[in-house]
Amino acid sequence: MVFRKKFRDRIQNLEELSAYSVAVWRSIYDRFPEDEILNDLLAKLKEQSQVFKSLWKNIISSKRRLVLFLEEMIKAKSNNTEFTLHYE
Repeated sequence: MVFRKKFRDRIQNLEELSAYSVAVWRSIYDRFPEDEILNDLLAKLKEQSQVFKSLWKNIISSKRRLVLFLEEMIKAKSNNTEFTLHYE
């Protein structure tokens, strides 16, 4: 994440870059959730950047939706139930 406005203004695809950067960071964090340094950095990033905080929350929400979908798929398969996938 780039905190200085002068640098943010120079990046043409800032939204995509930000989302990608947070997703990569999230994947690293998921591998080492107990790491003290990562937890300290996470707290600071959430405190300093509302954009980071929002993107982090959206990634968690997306993961939850995926887990719920997979759980429903497993239940349907075990019950020999067919289902229709709806997406946006």
